[in-house]
Amino acid sequence: MKSLPIKNTSLTLEETNLILKARFTITRLDKIRDIFLFSCFTGLSYNDIKNLTINNLVITPDGKYWLKIYVQESNTPIKIPLLDISRTIIEKYRNSSNETGSLLPVPSIQKTNYYLKEVGKECKLEKHLTFNFARHTFICTIIMGNDLETSIVNKLIERKVQGNSKITDFQLYKAMKTVSEKLKGNNIINI
Repeated sequence: MKSLPIKNTSLTLEETNLILKARFTITRLDKIRDIFLFSCFTGLSYNDIKNLTINNLVITPDGKYWLKIYVQESNTPIKIPLLDISRTIIEKYRNSSNETGSLLPVPSIQKTNYYLKEVGKECKLEKHLTFNFARHTFICTIIMGNDLETSIVNKLIERKVQGNSKITDFQLYKAMKTVSEKLKGNNIINI
């Protein structure tokens, strides 16, 4: 029986940093890069990001940013703590005129993937970049690559409703703060 090679669908920290530091003169590539990175640092899928509105954003009195989204299977909200990079992306587009109320300017998935190919070429990546890379990068590189407790990783990846979980919002925030500090230590900068 012949084993098939596993297709690598996540970016390394170095590749993610190349995209993060890239400066584009074409506005659409800059926006697509930001939306892609937002997914890389939140783990949200394309549809989740497309459906985000300003109503999903929660800013605590002490300035912490969270997203409050609803799990499709139930009407119960889950809270996702945001890294500094994600917060910066939200702030970048916050004042742009958006009649739809969307949190970020997300085009169709077809345009997004087409533009991501251009982003990948501009950044001289050897991988055929698609939006699917973003969530895999969050899981493999951002979360699992930063030595978080298994229960925290599972909570961040699976996005299960609070029900049986003993993981608190504070524990999630603290874990994401640790990831943020490690990213800064790896010279991952804000946009």
